[in-house]
Amino acid sequence: MVRAVCGKVCGECVFDGLCCGCSGGCLAYYCLRLNVNRDCSKCPLYGCPNKPIDEGCVDGLLREAFSLSCRFDEAFDVPRFIPLIPIQGGLRAIRLLRGSWIDLVAVGFGDVLGNGWFWRGCIEIGGVNELLGFKTLISTVMPDELLTDEVYGKLKAFIRDVRPSMVLGWDSPCYRDDPKAHSWLNTIKSIVYTVRLAESLRSIGIPVIPLVKGGHLDQVSFCLDFYRKLGFKVFCLHSSEYHSARSMNLLLTFIDEALRRADKLILHGVSSPSILRFLRRRLGRRFDKLCFIGSTWLHRALSYEAYTNSRIVDLTWLEAKCTCNQCKGGRIPKSVKKLALHNLEIAKCIIEGFKVKIDVHDVIAERCKAIIIADLHVGSPWSWGLWQEALEFTVKENPRILILLGDIFEPYNNKIPFKALESFFNYIRRLKAK
Repeated sequence: MVRAVCGKVCGECVFDGLCCGCSGGCLAYYCLRLNVNRDCSKCPLYGCPNKPIDEGCVDGLLREAFSLSCRFDEAFDVPRFIPLIPIQGGLRAIRLLRGSWIDLVAVGFGDVLGNGWFWRGCIEIGGVNELLGFKTLISTVMPDELLTDEVYGKLKAFIRDVRPSMVLGWDSPCYRDDPKAHSWLNTIKSIVYTVRLAESLRSIGIPVIPLVKGGHLDQVSFCLDFYRKLGFKVFCLHSSEYHSARSMNLLLTFIDEALRRADKLILHGVSSPSILRFLRRRLGRRFDKLCFIGSTWLHRALSYEAYTNSRIVDLTWLEAKCTCNQCKGGRIPKSVKKLALHNLEIAKCIIEGFKVKIDVHDVIAERCKAIIIADLHVGSPWSWGLWQEALEFTVKENPRILILLGDIFEPYNNKIPFKALESFFNYIRRLKAK
């Protein structure tokens, strides 16, 4: 009989055969090992999800998971990019996509829970696809506090009421820095709940795309192998928490593991040009098996920020010309709707391997009067009449664009006279130039 440092007999542990043992960092029974009887808030594991572990719950989930024998071989198509649409404040976001190339949109169930009108509207109009005017995928990626049995029941009721085109499997909190027993429990719980959901929706023809869960590589591999044995061919990986420089290699490891088993892999939370370019460069031909769900394209447009081939530029201060199908060689428009469509178009081009010509400038002057003035030296007693004469000429010409270069101000005795500043800005106010 081998007793581990956690105080449990390894052969009798509910995670026997899955957990790599105490040497792998399992702290689930830390309090037993130290024989501590104190307030949980003082425990080093305080705040971990689903703490403490209910061994009866784990045993029941494991028995159900290993007894699953159903098959899910249904074939369905998934587009390369699926925009994630917020529904707070009405359907303004969905109206931006009218007439675009988008066929399938994603809606987060966490948003639905906070907006009861959306659920009611879907029922009244005959379904979520009819309300939005697009095929719809329901995303179950939600904050940890919403990942409860009660919310799971509401999800099943919502799907039966609104009949979306497809649904993601059940999410669960699995983090690399959690005790390994906790992440094992949540990985198995996600599998069981996802298969229950898929079985309940099979009769109405709504496919379920499993979420690959796990805080460690062995858990991710176990999850993928389990789903593959049941016939699933398309998987989804929530990648938002791995976008930092330190975590990107771990994300690549998980992606590589998934692509060995998947016909298609959806990355949830990826839509920025820099990450798309990075993945295309690192994965090579395997990149063609990836699909993406994200909302960065919209959030950036709301801040007047535009996608380019490799980065995001702020159009509050800059201007750009683009040859994408949306801009057609003209300026990238400073309109939220057109900017959102531009960002979607650039994301699509990056995913499909096309490079769009985009020129970024401080100012673009086309068919308009522009005046460039250099070295005014406002503040110097020797240039007072000269810069006033220059600005008086500028006011008379009334240019569309005024560009000031060089030494605009020159302090005299370490200060600029207030009278000079007042006179300078009075001239500027009289101009209608940019």
